[in-house]
Amino acid sequence: MDDSRKTSLAGRTLAHYRISAVIGAGGMGEVYRATDTKLARDVALKILPPDMASDPDRLDRFQREARAVAALNHPNVVTVYSVEESDNIHFITMELIEGQSLDRLISANGLPVEQIIEIAGAIAEALAAAHQKGIVHRDLKPANVMVTNEGRVKVVDFGLAKDVGVETTSNATLTATGRTQPGTIMGTLAYMSPEQVSGRPLDNRSDIFSYGVMMHEMAAGRRPFEGSSSAELISSILRDIPPSVTDARPDLPSDLARVIRRCLEKDPAQRYPSTRMLVCELRTVAKAWGESDKAHGHIENVLRVEHASIAAVPAATPRSISPPVASDRSLPTTRQKIQFCVTRDGVRLAYSSAGSGYPLVKAANWLNHLDYEWDSPLWKHWLVEMTRHHRLIRYDERGNGLSQWDVKQMSFELWVQDLEAVVDASGVDRFALLGISQGGAVAISYALRHPERVSHLILVGAFSRGLMARGTEEQMAARRALQTLVRLDWGRNNPDFKAMFTRFYIPHGSTLEQQQWFNDLQHISATPENAARLMTLVDEINVRHLLAEVSVPTIIFHGNQDKVIPAEEGRIMAAEIPSARFVPLNTANHILLAQEPAWPVFLDELGTFLGWQSTRLSPTTLEQR
Repeated sequence: MDDSRKTSLAGRTLAHYRISAVIGAGGMGEVYRATDTKLARDVALKILPPDMASDPDRLDRFQREARAVAALNHPNVVTVYSVEESDNIHFITMELIEGQSLDRLISANGLPVEQIIEIAGAIAEALAAAHQKGIVHRDLKPANVMVTNEGRVKVVDFGLAKDVGVETTSNATLTATGRTQPGTIMGTLAYMSPEQVSGRPLDNRSDIFSYGVMMHEMAAGRRPFEGSSSAELISSILRDIPPSVTDARPDLPSDLARVIRRCLEKDPAQRYPSTRMLVCELRTVAKAWGESDKAHGHIENVLRVEHASIAAVPAATPRSISPPVASDRSLPTTRQKIQFCVTRDGVRLAYSSAGSGYPLVKAANWLNHLDYEWDSPLWKHWLVEMTRHHRLIRYDERGNGLSQWDVKQMSFELWVQDLEAVVDASGVDRFALLGISQGGAVAISYALRHPERVSHLILVGAFSRGLMARGTEEQMAARRALQTLVRLDWGRNNPDFKAMFTRFYIPHGSTLEQQQWFNDLQHISATPENAARLMTLVDEINVRHLLAEVSVPTIIFHGNQDKVIPAEEGRIMAAEIPSARFVPLNTANHILLAQEPAWPVFLDELGTFLGWQSTRLSPTTLEQR
């Protein structure tokens, strides 16, 4: 069979596939266009090389990996239909893609910013779907990304090299060209991560590095690491720090350049710990770019409300480019409109509006991210219920989330001024004001300055005194140690540190998904330095002397076992704010979760306070009260 395989299979029939022409070739074999005569559709056939097909172990691993990729069922991943054999020829059948590979679209000057953001976002979505199922691509490069004639992005050869090639550089000949050679390490050297060229174990972060190389190439028109030989290229990948991509592309958004730089970190621990987090970062970049580039000046997200749950669907389709990149997202129902305003001292703040009805403004708390929270299992039940009854206005505080990160000044006074700027920009005259955690003190101060605008004040897990005003020396020493760890990149991405931090905030009954979302929030919402700065300011808060002057109707909710803010702080506010109502909640969580009994109690009391027409309590819940 080997001799026959040296000639083209065009014109032959394998099983019920009539082969018409060669459409590509690479280290994993030749790819042919064919017609499935049973289903009357065109498909692509990838014919496996004889050396791979004749090795039972490698063939078995390949078939298992192909089945795993076939199970992905993602719109940005090429669909694998089957793994078959006919006439001793092993092949896979897959979706036939009509279009061009990304390497043919990248010019010497790179791609337009809009196209980089759109294509990079689609590739990241594909990677996230695969990584979630434990599949690592290992040969991510522009030649393995197709853009169809309709503008849809498809990642091909996904995961097929995972278990079939040699994973070390020993006894392997690496090539610096754009093609993987038969019998070599699986992957293309120019796009390999440092750990891949060093023969170290690989995980999803190796793909993230390769992705960073691709993004750099899309932006600058050339790869970040170069060499006239394989040895020089390996040395560059291992040791060289590439120049900033903005040197070649001054028009590139600084946030996008920051994403590329983090993807290209030599140490895997310094890259994005998950591709899901990378996807969120890119959505942030896309929204910031769309805000500056769109005539209407806003970006919309979607809340799909079904059975009291929501799903994030970015609904703003980027403007048409060539080739256009099609969206696979569902049509919108309830929308979040993200806009930007500028404070008195020139800081750009992101704020959003969703739902309809009497306005409810939420003051920012320690870590926020308007887009990331939109689909978060920690916050989505809040968003569903609030937007069901109100026009909900939220914002990310300075140095955090979608708001400007590089800010010189942070202070409690500026936090209050930021709330004033958002309220003025949103155009509301009178509204209910919600303050959670540190946002409670900001809300109190605002309500005192503008009592004519605040109709209701809702404080949840809030406090009037930070740790400096109520803590012991031992507690302050522990807090300073924690701030030091935060500055060290959240404990150097130490999973034990992140888990400890998460358990502190949601210790009771949280799911693994909720814990992971909170872990990721720690990295995506702020830099380690900004997070530590915010922690310091939170500790310095002291508005207790203002409590007696609050004149607006107030309700205070506090978990009776809250580990972050002691329940005593809630009781102090309830005692010193005139006519305030206090509602203790049976929970240890600082953030109320959808599945805990305290949540419907909170909704019922809040609805009564704000005049909602329907009750959320069951007889069982009433007994718990």
